[in-house]
Amino acid sequence: MNRGAWFIASTVFLVLASLLLLLVGDVLGAGLIIGWLLIAFVVTWWFTRGYIKLNAAHNRTVSLLLERLRGHATRLVQERDWYEQSDRELAAYLRQARKHDGRLALAWVWVPYGALLLIIISLAPDFILNIETITSANLAINLRFAALLFTFTQVQFLALALPDVALMAAMWAQTKPLRQAQPAEPAAVPPADADVDVPDVPLVEATNLTYRYAPETEAVFAGLSAQITPDAQILLSGASGSGKSTFAQVLSGLRSPQSGLVLLRNYDLPTLGARGWRKRVVLVPQFYNNRLFDAPLAFNLLMGRRPPYSDADLQAAETVCRELGLGALIDRMPRGLHQRIGAGGWQLSHGERNRIYIARALLQNADLTIFDESLAGLDPHLLHTVYTTLRARTNALMVISHEVAS
Repeated sequence: MNRGAWFIASTVFLVLASLLLLLVGDVLGAGLIIGWLLIAFVVTWWFTRGYIKLNAAHNRTVSLLLERLRGHATRLVQERDWYEQSDRELAAYLRQARKHDGRLALAWVWVPYGALLLIIISLAPDFILNIETITSANLAINLRFAALLFTFTQVQFLALALPDVALMAAMWAQTKPLRQAQPAEPAAVPPADADVDVPDVPLVEATNLTYRYAPETEAVFAGLSAQITPDAQILLSGASGSGKSTFAQVLSGLRSPQSGLVLLRNYDLPTLGARGWRKRVVLVPQFYNNRLFDAPLAFNLLMGRRPPYSDADLQAAETVCRELGLGALIDRMPRGLHQRIGAGGWQLSHGERNRIYIARALLQNADLTIFDESLAGLDPHLLHTVYTTLRARTNALMVISHEVAS
């Protein structure tokens, strides 16, 4: 930001310097300053465009590498020769970085020293045409000389500020989705708690969805269309890498498709807003993407409700937990629902954690609840108990599984 202020101040000072030269009759010097300032703006635009591309490539490369480091099996299955693709991405990024370094060197060298060359050219007529008056106290020449040297120093500041100007432009471009997230007329947007029930339409309607993890990869799915009714009970099964989890993330608003449309009772996500959409469509991701906070059990269960929690909220949480077979756990805890769990508290088994994730989703009373591999690893008796609770406590239900259960 400091160098951005330098850029603006230097531009103002250069305009003032050109005006000073015009006052003393030096049209050539003023024209050279304004012309070089325009050239500096063109260089800034050229440099900024390159930096925005470099910044986008950096973010894309880091994001892809981090996801691969997490060992996401679905992504690795989906992408053919993913390690070769990583090498190509890194090589492309390095090429862009080298181009950026070259632009930076040119900007820092040619912008200020080109201006110095113009200063010498603009002063040359006085030394060539008026050689006999060089030693006289000519106020106009002195003012011109001072103005042009001042121009040289300001152009140096201008060149030094170029990277920060490009950075601000890249940040502005990168935050464009955030700035456009809210619609132009908030009054037309249904509140998150508003009833958006529209009779005789599907609860969720997906039309011609296409999704890719990155522009250069194959589509996870293309032309996918589906309808979910308000009381649907869906089992979505398939092999690893077939796009089940990605489809669920698109339905829940966590990912945006490259093409196609998802409507919730005839409203799209920008209209309802992220909060309104996720209040109505709740996704329980796979176990390794879920978290328990180092906080009371009640807090971890009721995160989808607005605190402070009422007695009715606490009673609902306990009822759901007992229906999911967590009654014995609550009874063992000295403080019940107020017992601290997580890294610094009561230690839970894998199955207990999984059922807390399920209970947390059920307590949000969503229109559509999606469980991604949430029933995996449960023994037959517990599976029956949990599934019975899911059917009783959800409106529309989608269960994602690698295995088709009877």
